[in-house]
Amino acid sequence: MRPCMGVTREFFDWSRPLAPQAAEWLLAQAAGTPADLSGWLVLVPGGRLRRSLLDHLMRRTGGRFLPPEIVTPSEFPERLYPVDRPLASRWVQQLAWRKAALSLEPDQLRAVLRQPPDEDAFREWMALGQLFAEQHEELAADTLEFSHVPKRGGAVEGFAEADRWESLAAIEDAYLATLDGFEVWDKQSARLFPLTQSDRDDEAIRRRRLEVRDAVGSAKRIALIGATDLSRSVRELLGLASEKGPVTALVHASGEAEEGFDGFGLLNVPYWLDRRVPVEDEHLMLAGRPEEQAEAVGHAIAGFGGRSTADVIVGCPDAALARLVERRLKEAGVEAVRSVGRPLDRTAAGSLLRAVAEHLERDDSATLGRLLRHPDFEAYLNRAGVGGALREYDDLLGERLLRRVDAEAAMAHPLEDRRKPALAAACGAAETLLSGLRGDDRDAKAWTGPLLDALSKVYEGVDAGDELRSALECIQDVAGELAATPDGLCPDLSAAETARVILGRMASGTRPTPDASAAVEVTGWLELPQDDRPAAVLTGLNEGLIPTSRNEDAFLPNRVRTALGVTDNDRRYARDAYALSVVLHSRPDVRLVVGRTDGEGKPLQPSRLLFTGERDEVVRRVRMLTEDVPRRPPLASDWSAGAESWAVPIPKPRQPDRPLKRVSVTALRLMIASPVRFWLRHVERLRDVDAETDELAPRQFGDLVHDVLARFSNGPHKDAATADAIAAAVLGDLDAIAGGRFGRRPPAAVAVQVEQARHRLRTFAEHQAKLRAEGWSIHRSEEESDAKQGGRLEVPFDLPDGRTIELVGYIDRLDRHADGTYRVVDYKTADTGVEPAKKHLNREGVWTDLQLPLYRTLATAWGVGRDEPLEVGYFNLPKSEEKAGVHVFKGCDFADAEAVASELFMRILDGDYFEQTPAEVDYDDFAAILQTDVFGGGPSRNPEPDV
Repeated sequence: MRPCMGVTREFFDWSRPLAPQAAEWLLAQAAGTPADLSGWLVLVPGGRLRRSLLDHLMRRTGGRFLPPEIVTPSEFPERLYPVDRPLASRWVQQLAWRKAALSLEPDQLRAVLRQPPDEDAFREWMALGQLFAEQHEELAADTLEFSHVPKRGGAVEGFAEADRWESLAAIEDAYLATLDGFEVWDKQSARLFPLTQSDRDDEAIRRRRLEVRDAVGSAKRIALIGATDLSRSVRELLGLASEKGPVTALVHASGEAEEGFDGFGLLNVPYWLDRRVPVEDEHLMLAGRPEEQAEAVGHAIAGFGGRSTADVIVGCPDAALARLVERRLKEAGVEAVRSVGRPLDRTAAGSLLRAVAEHLERDDSATLGRLLRHPDFEAYLNRAGVGGALREYDDLLGERLLRRVDAEAAMAHPLEDRRKPALAAACGAAETLLSGLRGDDRDAKAWTGPLLDALSKVYEGVDAGDELRSALECIQDVAGELAATPDGLCPDLSAAETARVILGRMASGTRPTPDASAAVEVTGWLELPQDDRPAAVLTGLNEGLIPTSRNEDAFLPNRVRTALGVTDNDRRYARDAYALSVVLHSRPDVRLVVGRTDGEGKPLQPSRLLFTGERDEVVRRVRMLTEDVPRRPPLASDWSAGAESWAVPIPKPRQPDRPLKRVSVTALRLMIASPVRFWLRHVERLRDVDAETDELAPRQFGDLVHDVLARFSNGPHKDAATADAIAAAVLGDLDAIAGGRFGRRPPAAVAVQVEQARHRLRTFAEHQAKLRAEGWSIHRSEEESDAKQGGRLEVPFDLPDGRTIELVGYIDRLDRHADGTYRVVDYKTADTGVEPAKKHLNREGVWTDLQLPLYRTLATAWGVGRDEPLEVGYFNLPKSEEKAGVHVFKGCDFADAEAVASELFMRILDGDYFEQTPAEVDYDDFAAILQTDVFGGGPSRNPEPDV
């Protein structure tokens, strides 16, 4: 194949990495010492090859060289032609696309979008602007406009999108006119300016096009290194530049593969469609689910035998699989670094900005909770002397399901010791911080100052690492873009919408890549051909990932792409076939991991690249890849390394500084089931809090009913004898408590739950009236307990070894019969009725709960003597009316229950929370901490907690 005029091709041995050979070639062109390469403009496919090339130049010269200018394809074209006007930023482009789309007549717009967003739906229009921009950039990169699609697409059988693309062409014309009106250029159209000649251009424009065309070129010598897949616009600019000066394409291929490249050193697609990719059976490793694929990577590295971690690179076409591989290698004690940078909007500063935007938009309890939980905001509060707000927030949300939490709500409790002063202070600090971000919508540039001020206050004095510094610099850069927006282009926005604009721009930036020079590097798939490490593992060698395919596309299906000459499935296949060939040729150790299923267990197909040989080879390969997945021994795990890297070791109970002196009657149930969970709950005082819910949790629903019944039991109607009178009293109390707790307009789910409580309270009224008729009356209630203790009872419990522990708890009510018998009554609102014996004893008669037996001891605080007749039981108020009513606990040896309690209390005083084997518990809040479902941990049963 003859090279194009002015372009010289140089082929390099692909049995060696490209970067060192390219460095040698460049130095051979340099004159003098130090080697002067400043007269070269070098195009490389990505940042990895740029870094590697500079590294090899540094090594070969000992640092004594003047470097060339090295650019990637996104930067290259603007080095070749004069830019007459400023180039529009991505933000300005999206705004211009939005304005252009809104300028269409409704019928034209519906040809593009069946249901266009409302005119004031800014975020939706900006998302559409991004979509239009992506289509425009792809087509313009191959020197096409939207108007070309209906003309060429008509040759495709079944093409029925002409009207749509004609409307899109009208949007494109309006978009370019909008930018022209603001005297800025669209980057893609600017690249086409010297390449095209339009009949619509006037004489002045045509003359300027010729002037720009004549100026295309570079004062430097141009080298393309490994750049084998360039757009048509770049290729044509190169063609014009090659007429002015030398252009050399350095191609990483040798032998007969040289025929696979055109005169610019770019891929000759038909050649690669028919070429065998040199995959051998020994390269392949079959694995099952993604977790097993990550394990296979570890086995592949171990099989390289003696290679250091610095010699190995792992390619993953899927980011989730890359994270899994990095984690599994670290758990196995292998130093690994994932070099695919995390998007800056996912950094701590990005997530804080997102939390601020959400709170400004909704200003509710859930968004306040996300703000309080952000570690950077919590640190800001601590520096301001506000500590403990998060615990108080969790306590408040556990007591009351509030749509909005502010300083007034935090201090609203009538009991001083139930108020939340730290939370009130935090609410005030948050409001002060965000006060400059509230107000009517205005130009986005007006919000950039207050947003930057708020962030600077949070991070003032903080020692910023590379990631935080990059995120804050990106935020400042985007704020600068917004500040430079032409007047009249952007509609008025809220501060929250402006913050989301900044977040959208941050998503395209990535945090600094960590140093991977001494570790196994886990990176993307197309980085592998650019790397020169001698050992490589490629995962995800499955159809759809390698090669990628896009048969279904909302705008450009594959058949239309082929007709237009833009990137289609054949071109993607050729790119990946060449890349895999380079990986296999250029290093001695390669393993290819083929997955059998995805994370959901759905089957995956092996990549077509594995079936490019002769018929016999293909048949053998099919048989090989359809066999059972081989059983590999589990990788050895260095758990100390895993704990250090991931900070998720399973905690072991430690001796508390001060042993518990008070234990509630309900806590012993957890101590019986799982001492380690008792330690986490009652010694370390950990609990699970869900502030994102818009409905009452079972316990909160039970608390609502309990509070209503407590008020009734201590009120003037407690001795009412008729169901109607009792119902009137409790339903009135329900309205008062629910109104104060949830407001006049509670969430819909809460309103339904209040009605469910109303139904159960009517059932209560009927059964309470029966109890009165049977001679029972309410003697004492929780509300009558010592107000200073919030209704809590405390009784000393003497132990056999001479020690004493305080037994504490809340008795809902104490009834007394006309014959002198007492009865402790505990309300239960579980959906199914609770039988006392089944709740307290298992099938073998072993105590699993001690609540009701120990209520007998607790009742002595209300003057019930040990020798007086005393019953204990549940007042069930379930869904089903048939199971409602009082159920008394009978036929058990309560002395035996107290003996069991004594043993447990002595263990608690000794700080003994050792657990012989992992326990199964009901409603496990600590599954994540104890990792009960990780690496073979036993599953926990999770029935509804009884309340």
